[in-house]
Amino acid sequence: MTPEGVAELSPPSSVVSLVILDGSISDCRRSAFCNHGHFFASAEAGVTWLNDRPNGIILSMNDAHRLGQLLAGHRLLLANGK
Repeated sequence: MTPEGVAELSPPSSVVSLVILDGSISDCRRSAFCNHGHFFASAEAGVTWLNDRPNGIILSMNDAHRLGQLLAGHRLLLANGK
């Protein structure tokens, strides 16, 4: 993972889990990634994990990277009073 995107991924089907604790992506905290982020070899491999977490989602690594960028940008705007 680099600031620009996913540099290397093995296996290519790898995904990451995420929990939106209050159901709102705009309030997502770093802990949603750190405490609930698990890597799975594929989306199918994460199904059991997902079934036990009603606010859980499985994201491709590219989608997880993009979400991280968007959340970081959102936080910077809030910190600058915009």
